[in-house]
Amino acid sequence: MGLLLSSEETFPTVSAGIVHQVQEYCRYVRSTFVGVVHGVGNARGDIEMDPSLPLLRARDLGRDLFSRHATDYEIDTPRPAKAWL
Repeated sequence: MGLLLSSEETFPTVSAGIVHQVQEYCRYVRSTFVGVVHGVGNARGDIEMDPSLPLLRARDLGRDLFSRHATDYEIDTPRPAKAWL
């Protein structure tokens, strides 16, 4: 699962609450959370002018959604000695 957000807030952690909710939902339904894209704008169409290029990053996330690697280990999860094989 990927998350696309837009808001008028530029503070870096403004999206932390919703990102955490989606991460917990993914854990609950045993799916994989692979990324988030946050764009900033104050009016319709402003996201296109966001210098962090959220539309490009959203396209990249969509293109790579099923091939992105993610880990969400718990303390008792059996796993190899190396996380990234």
